[in-house]
Amino acid sequence: DQERFDRLREVELKHGRISMLAVTGYLVTYAGYRFPGAEDIPSGFAAWPALYASDDGKQVLAQMFLFLVTAEIANRSADWLDVEPEFVGDYR
Repeated sequence: DQERFDRLREVELKHGRISMLAVTGYLVTYAGYRFPGAEDIPSGFAAWPALYASDDGKQVLAQMFLFLVTAEIANRSADWLDVEPEFVGDYR
């Protein structure tokens, strides 16, 4: 049915956008660019254990989590807003 198709399309668009950001972040850190103070964090999947190992890293993980939660809340369709998306996955 159309409602299930629209939901699957929205999820596919969201996952595609997250994947593009993840690849960009991976390539940027692999090229050697780091935030100040994070020069010792390795690139790729080796960064996760390094973040868990320090208190600063745990704060970074908490900030990432809070950003994702905020982005999910801000980019969902809300009945209390008078904004109607033009198409499925329109997060303006």
